[in-house]
Amino acid sequence: MKKLYYLIYFLIFCCPFISKGQSDSLTITGNLKQTDPAISEKIALVISNQNGTKAFYSSNLKDNKFSFRIPKQKFVSEAHLHLSEYEKDPMKRPLLFFIEFEDLSVQGCTKYLNLSSVRGDLENNKFNMLKDSCKSILFEMEELRSILYSDNKKNDSIEDTRIQRRLSELNREERLLNKKYIKQNPLLYSSLYMLSMISSSYNSDEFAEAFSNLNERYKSAPIAISIKNRIEKERKTSRGNEIIAFKKMSSTGNLINTDDLKGHVFLIDFWGSWCGPCRSNMPHLKKLYAKYHQDGFEILGIAYERNKSTDLNKESWLKGIKDMELTWLNVLDNDGDNSNELIKAYNISGFPTKILVDEMGKIILRVTASANDDIENSLKKIYGH
Repeated sequence: MKKLYYLIYFLIFCCPFISKGQSDSLTITGNLKQTDPAISEKIALVISNQNGTKAFYSSNLKDNKFSFRIPKQKFVSEAHLHLSEYEKDPMKRPLLFFIEFEDLSVQGCTKYLNLSSVRGDLENNKFNMLKDSCKSILFEMEELRSILYSDNKKNDSIEDTRIQRRLSELNREERLLNKKYIKQNPLLYSSLYMLSMISSSYNSDEFAEAFSNLNERYKSAPIAISIKNRIEKERKTSRGNEIIAFKKMSSTGNLINTDDLKGHVFLIDFWGSWCGPCRSNMPHLKKLYAKYHQDGFEILGIAYERNKSTDLNKESWLKGIKDMELTWLNVLDNDGDNSNELIKAYNISGFPTKILVDEMGKIILRVTASANDDIENSLKKIYGH
């Protein structure tokens, strides 16, 4: 009886370790239909480990097939599969997937490499569902970009504007699907990764909440630490806190005192004339200003310029205001007096950053870059239209 016990103990507890010792590697195999005969026969794999290092591998793509044999990972790691042609076109996306200790298989085509299916473990099987939900969006984006950046494209500003507007709509749809995936799969590493990739799609408080719901197992990973640092920096400007008061001379020569704005709902917009996303966002701000200014809504632009002198900063700032016909309150942070004090005080790390403030001077929300829907929805609730 005792011998049987030891045999069972050996089979249950010892065999897995023997097996692990025999094979500390995994295999990634793939079949990619080559839709372009000019595609290189080389394919590259880049693995980003949770310790912050990267590993690079190369394989032949022969008869549509490839294979990699790589070490098993201690923790889930991000992997990107590249064709050499993709490096020449920054608009093309590589295939993103995740590696730990299971063998994986890839099925797809070279034209839409990023949408290829990766199977073999729960992490990638679930991530395939996100890719499938985004396929029609990404197909359309690919076609529109090919038109927009074609060498034979005719100069047609109206058509270009239409395409850019549609691309913006598609980007928004993709972001919403990504956010839905993160919410529905909080235990997966891929959700942590996607949260870091689309951080600008959240306001600060939603971002912190989304992170708090994720798997504790992965919160020592470098991207998790980066997220924690951002949340901590933005804590002083989270919902319910009073804004950091200041006084500054405006573009029209008047003294702006944030205390004087109490009694108004107002939006602080950190921007710069050099910042493409800031400039492209101004039409949206103009629309909000025109709609709600009669109700008491104000906008306070805080510009940060990147020239070599204070005089040049003022020149580019004032030119930006004039060119874009900005009629709301505007101040320059690096104007020579306590330069960059507001950028530092508000921990601004990305442009544009916007902070919506209520009539009592308390923060309603903070957003960066693309999370404009939150501002518009908040104003609709406040003013009722």
